[in-house]
Amino acid sequence: MNFWTYSPEDIQVLIGGFYRVEGLSEGSFVQITKDVMPYTSTRSADGMVGRKYTNNSTYSVQISVLSTSPANDLFTKLWLLDELTQMAKVPLLIKDSLGSGYFFSASTWFEQIPSLTFSTGIDTRVWGLRSNQGIIHIGGNDPISNIQNFANLALSGLPLVQSVLNAGGI
Repeated sequence: MNFWTYSPEDIQVLIGGFYRVEGLSEGSFVQITKDVMPYTSTRSADGMVGRKYTNNSTYSVQISVLSTSPANDLFTKLWLLDELTQMAKVPLLIKDSLGSGYFFSASTWFEQIPSLTFSTGIDTRVWGLRSNQGIIHIGGNDPISNIQNFANLALSGLPLVQSVLNAGGI
């Protein structure tokens, strides 16, 4: 009989390659959605099916933090820097330390800021980010070895390597 463990405290959100986001809100605090599915299909009158491939590796990411979280200060500064320079794209890594699920993008920017609210309680601030060339692995929490974890990471990175090679004309 297998025994699986999930702990919200073991979800790591690293932005900029160094800053670990703390003060994540209760409930769903990270949501990652692929913007465009790779295939769309069309059915012909005689029952044949054709499919079209779209090479799009952008993802929408929502990170929910408490209004008291120091992450709000960093997120605001990164958003303002991008507003001024259009150059504040940062790496983003979201990883379940007890499982095999993760998301990585070397190019993420803040696209939507939360409303500034004040109330009698501690509110949640939902930040909207967009990631380009994202790599996602929707895993579980079955204990796996470090070798399996590395293999999963390496295999998920193949589309990114291919796009870099294609961009370089190789």
